[in-house]
Amino acid sequence: MLNEKGKQDFEKRDSGIEYLIVFGSMQFGADALEKWGDEKFFYRTGIALEIWKQQHENKM
Repeated sequence: MLNEKGKQDFEKRDSGIEYLIVFGSMQFGADALEKWGDEKFFYRTGIALEIWKQQHENKM
């Protein structure tokens, strides 16, 4: 069970910008998968994940 602060944080996320970003990303992913097909979708998203991973390592 969430405490009051955790509940408030969750409610903010559910209606705030983070929710819109996640929902938009999910919609983009669904559209891209349909448009590109499995092989190209996973190839392109794999490249993006490697770039993000490297950027994160460079920041540390």
